[in-house]
Amino acid sequence: METKTRFATFVASALACTAVLFAPVASAGEKNVSLRFAGTGSDLALEATPGGTLSQVTTAAVQGTFGSGELVIRTEWSGYGMPTGCADGYAVKVTLINSALVITAADQSQVFGFSTDGWMCVNTTNGAYYGEVYGIYYGGTGRFEGASGSWTAKYDGFTLDPAIGFRSIRGTATGTLIVP
Repeated sequence: METKTRFATFVASALACTAVLFAPVASAGEKNVSLRFAGTGSDLALEATPGGTLSQVTTAAVQGTFGSGELVIRTEWSGYGMPTGCADGYAVKVTLINSALVITAADQSQVFGFSTDGWMCVNTTNGAYYGEVYGIYYGGTGRFEGASGSWTAKYDGFTLDPAIGFRSIRGTATGTLIVP
């Protein structure tokens, strides 16, 4: 009987430890954020800022600190610039005008992010691109209501159909999230 009790206690402890590893961010305070994402995007027939590129929308699966969920990003970039700081073969560098994002967690809680700071290097021969964007978390719903903090995203991908801007994307984001 004692062996069964020890085994039951061991199983209960193991399940509790496993639950902690997979529990989503929900408690108040500052949390380190680490996310991975991958998905696709395309251009919209909308130029929100005169002189900018067409607005773009990207949808991606996301995994990390928030658990599994979905990431949707709307971006707009400046016109083409000189490739200063870009790797060989990347003939175009663009600068972020603005970006807004929503991360929706599995429990339907959402966190909102914004940015006006970032860059992207583009290889016009093969469609490859890479870049970084720096932004802030600003509000949300459910367990992220009133959230704040900052993030840095590094990403890369390929433009697969330049006529409509259809592209792949994958990347990582790190930062901090403060939940009141």
